[in-house]
Amino acid sequence: MTKIQDIDVAFIETLKAHPDYSTSITYLLYDNATAPVYVRNFTSKNMARTRISRLDSRDFIEYIVKNAVIIYHAYQEVMTSKNKNIPTGWYDRYSFVDIQEISKAIELIQNPKVNIIFYYNTHPNELFGIANAVAQTRFNQRFYNNGTSYTSDPNKNGTEFRYQLDRIGTPLAQELLDKVTHDAEEIKPVTKLNVNYESVNRCLREVVAGTQVKYAHSEYALDGTLFATQDVGRKRDNQEDSVIILTHPDNDKFKLIAVADGVGGLDGGELASNYVVKELAEWFKQIPADAYYITSGLKESFTKTISRISNDLFQKYHQRAGSTLVSSIVTEKDTIVASVGDSRAYTVADGQISLVTSDESVVWQEMQQRNNNSKPTNQELDDLRFAPGNNRILRCMGQPNLEQIQTRIIPNDSYETLLLLSDGVTDLLSQDDIRIIAETTPREEVTKALVEIAKTSDAVKKSRFWKSQEKVVQAGKDNATAAMFRR
Repeated sequence: MTKIQDIDVAFIETLKAHPDYSTSITYLLYDNATAPVYVRNFTSKNMARTRISRLDSRDFIEYIVKNAVIIYHAYQEVMTSKNKNIPTGWYDRYSFVDIQEISKAIELIQNPKVNIIFYYNTHPNELFGIANAVAQTRFNQRFYNNGTSYTSDPNKNGTEFRYQLDRIGTPLAQELLDKVTHDAEEIKPVTKLNVNYESVNRCLREVVAGTQVKYAHSEYALDGTLFATQDVGRKRDNQEDSVIILTHPDNDKFKLIAVADGVGGLDGGELASNYVVKELAEWFKQIPADAYYITSGLKESFTKTISRISNDLFQKYHQRAGSTLVSSIVTEKDTIVASVGDSRAYTVADGQISLVTSDESVVWQEMQQRNNNSKPTNQELDDLRFAPGNNRILRCMGQPNLEQIQTRIIPNDSYETLLLLSDGVTDLLSQDDIRIIAETTPREEVTKALVEIAKTSDAVKKSRFWKSQEKVVQAGKDNATAAMFRR
């Protein structure tokens, strides 16, 4: 289908599901032509939302103008009675068309010096006028089965609007339609080229190829909101962390972020972490774009996929490879966070930092028992870094039958920054360190700064009595990975 047909279907399906929308169709059309396309205004039935999820406001301007061309030529044919195939009654049905507003658009299109898409994009008042004229014609119920439904009449008399107007107008209007198409292509920014999806996301490409874990240091950025940095550290010879930042192929507001840390002591930590994020990315790319609007169903699918990946990892390596996982999916209104092991997710907003996940580790469990499962303070979280056996985890990806995946749903408007961190970062930085860096560092530098400090600055728990009693976590002791979504 063309973009014009996709918009047609989205509107018609929405009007079928919500006939009351017919009174506000002008505003629905105009709003999508002057602001980012808001798919929630359309029904989810018959993939209406999916059809328009990849479109932008200029596509709606093009839709309005092309409909104006077709309406104009159809109106001329109807009023001059040149077309003998026009069904009886069309003369009366066309008497309400705002031909004056439509004609103004035609004059502009005919002017070779005017880029019509740019013109209406910069003249919102005039765009509203033509949008209203198109909406009141294109979606007027007098064109449909005596006004009772948005379908062709049972006698096949051709009262469905698009069929009739294409049949009447398109051959006569093709030159102007081609001009509109040319104008649209001339100014539309190239944001999604027809190339392999992996080639525009280096992070994804390296995960799929299995090369990410071979690099000592990696930095990634995607669409101005997603960032990731990882470093092998000063005390390690190999990279066992893996990271993915990803937007859905059909909706770039729909995002996946994941950090996996290969479990030390197992033969294939780097194989496990790479496998986990790669499989998660493959699942995310293939789910319907409409899942963006259905948080509860997506959460269930998300956790089942994590369990399935853990089982597959067990079958593949027979407990010789394991990994932690912390992963987030950003939907329309909420963010789903899931974790296994001790990699963490934080949110930062208004001078406050909040730990979203709970470590599935021995020291965390002991702390919760001491506190009767109350929420730990920032000081307690900072002190965990220095506890003996801090990195002994209770669960990891690669275990069979991994159920009850730890998940939380947080509203998008409750945070400004979402951070996913491996313990190579959280063992070296305090809660305040993380918050201050997130709030004071330019967005493109946040993950770099977190990893750099974890690599170069020791964490020290000072003693009130003797310097010899200080506890130290050495900088760069482990692989360090930070991923961020900044709204």
